[in-house]
Amino acid sequence: MTKAAKTAVMACMRNGGLFIVEWLAYNHVISFDQVVIYSSIAPPRF
Repeated sequence: MTKAAKTAVMACMRNGGLFIVEWLAYNHVISFDQVVIYSSIAPPRF
């Protein structure tokens, strides 16, 4: 039995909370099996 190839995507985000669900859905649709996200919450700039 052969193992199916897996694909992964890694991303670094800064204040990406508003877009993360849409981004995950898009990457699922284009066939990524695994997602790794590093998120940094930065203070707002004035």
